[in-house]
Amino acid sequence: MVKLKNDIQFGIRNGDTKYFKQSKVKMIEDYKNPYSTQGVTAIMLWNALVPEHEMQFPVDVNIVPIKSLKMAKPKDPPEGAPINQRVDMGDPLKNRNIAAFAEKWPEAYQQLYREIYQNPVPEIRYMSLSSIALPKNTNIKIPDYIYDLVDYESIVDSSLQLFLPLADSIGLRSLPTTSNTTHMSNLIDL
Repeated sequence: MVKLKNDIQFGIRNGDTKYFKQSKVKMIEDYKNPYSTQGVTAIMLWNALVPEHEMQFPVDVNIVPIKSLKMAKPKDPPEGAPINQRVDMGDPLKNRNIAAFAEKWPEAYQQLYREIYQNPVPEIRYMSLSSIALPKNTNIKIPDYIYDLVDYESIVDSSLQLFLPLADSIGLRSLPTTSNTTHMSNLIDL
């Protein structure tokens, strides 16, 4: 299982897409709440970060989980607050993932900041950015800063979850680490 985990991580870092979720994303107008739809937000994030290879809707893509880049929505100011407090757009750098990305990839962060965090549409500005769409066109080189965002642990864990029932049947127990996550253990049930 440890070897499989290492193989999955190595494969993803070297362009293997078999562990990614496949998605067919329709036109934005076809969704009731497009900016809360994973495929739409994932494509918008790709387009913000890689504008030279912008994706047009509708499109087939690979959806990849990433470290969250969601900017927290600021609290509403008290009634009667000065106008300058009413237009507070929030600070994306309060999210440690965004801050780390901005420090390591300042040019890519500036694109993200302009296209998403400064967007005049609040639904876009504060949308959940927990996945990114990658094109299925293998001729498009994925920038290194995209691979830096990928949540490898999430991909590996979801792949290994398929083996937990088998491991459990031979006496290898899994241990719950959160209410939604369990991990393999090296403890054997005798």
